Amino acid sequence: MMLKQILLNPQQSILPQMSSQDLQILMKDEDIINSNQSLRILSNLVAAGAFQSSGLLDEIIHELLAYTAIIVSMKSSEVNELKAKSFSVIKILVDNAGSTIGGSYFRHWVALSDIFSQVVDCSEDASGRVLYESIACITIMLRRVTQGLKSFSSTSDPNEALKQILDHAKRSGLVDQLCLCLVTAGSSLISGSSNMLRAACEACVAIWFLIDASENLCMKRNAYLFPLNTMRRPSPQLDIRDQDQGSLIGTEASKLVAVVTRAFLRSKAVQVAIHYCLHQRLEASLYAVIQVFLSSNLHAHQNTAPEISQEIHL
Repeated sequence: MMLKQILLNPQQSILPQMSSQDLQILMKDEDIINSNQSLRILSNLVAAGAFQSSGLLDEIIHELLAYTAIIVSMKSSEVNELKAKSFSVIKILVDNAGSTIGGSYFRHWVALSDIFSQVVDCSEDASGRVLYESIACITIMLRRVTQGLKSFSSTSDPNEALKQILDHAKRSGLVDQLCLCLVTAGSSLISGSSNMLRAACEACVAIWFLIDASENLCMKRNAYLFPLNTMRRPSPQLDIRDQDQGSLIGTEASKLVAVVTRAFLRSKAVQVAIHYCLHQRLEASLYAVIQVFLSSNLHAHQNTAPEISQEIHL
């Protein structure tokens, strides 16, 4: 089967040379069901540990991202299941790619970010699964970035790939895209559908990882405990007045928090999405939402009018 050969033999892939129209024809000829089966086989092989070489995993991720970019560009609900499955397999591949983050990881990030921006703008995903799976890919990559930053000691600089990823996230407006996901999910919830709820929860987690990673990068040499961490590990010696910075939140992280704060205050849909996320009682999203809210309160108290801070608090 052609798609199976493409996915399992990256060197022979013809996908980067194919247009979305060509792939549409391929999907009709080879049958979307068979394509799904190929992705399922690949997923099972990865889960079984069939690919031990990080180089091979990088090649497979590269080819699968190229393939996913093409099917996402098709803008057809007929291939939504295939899109969701592709993102799901990418998530598994990234999670199994090892702890090292190098240049190839940054290239994967750029490719995924470009694809994600198309998904956010797509209106053909009534089920919400494509949006959820694409955000989950963003989340897992940001989680690895955060873990990578935390693995460096306060006396050593993070590797260049970690810095490049966060810089690209800033330049590409990732936090705005994630807030737009909350708008989409909230609007769906307001209309009475819960299809987008998982996507909303995942967007909150991704937002927090982005803020946390940016904070770790900005404050690596002058670390302090973030809101919930402070509650968990109280330290009588901690006095924010002794910090060189005038804010608990680093510059880049503060900008991200400001974007989320504005989105929350200005959009009823975002408020509804976050409200539902809080009531899901899922640990990851609950933790993320609380952290973002605490960060927003800190930002509001330090940088905005008191009435705005009070509105966030309420």
